[in-house]
Amino acid sequence: MQRALTIILLLVFGVLGYWCYERLPWIDIAAYSHSQRAGVHCGHIVEPDWNRAQAAIDCAISAREHGRPFVVIFSVHGIDEQISSAVVGDSKGNAVEIVYATGMVTYRNTLMRHHCKAPVQLQLDPPTIYHVPRLHCAPWSPTEFKRDYFLW
Repeated sequence: MQRALTIILLLVFGVLGYWCYERLPWIDIAAYSHSQRAGVHCGHIVEPDWNRAQAAIDCAISAREHGRPFVVIFSVHGIDEQISSAVVGDSKGNAVEIVYATGMVTYRNTLMRHHCKAPVQLQLDPPTIYHVPRLHCAPWSPTEFKRDYFLW
């Protein structure tokens, strides 16, 4: 009886997980799984809030200059896609950039990451079709993205 109940619960959770998959904040989960404790949360910016985007960029640059860990996330909408990116820096001067996109993109619904070259330099991507400036690791665009397995 207990085994049947376990199987039923697993099926229910599986169906709920599949149904909620696109509703989960994957970029937030990945960014915070890569971040250090006591890091500076510079914000999750959703366009078109230009002032908050600039404040988040200033926060991340300041944290980087002072050797503090930080997390900054941007979610922007293009014509046929939504792209979320996060830059996560640690206290040792390393950083990782994480990208999650939906819509008409090559790796949709897949967390992708790349480690920033050391020494880490941050690059400002001026507002284009995305209406807000975004922060990236320099040089942008990286030559190689890898799939991000944040749970292992």
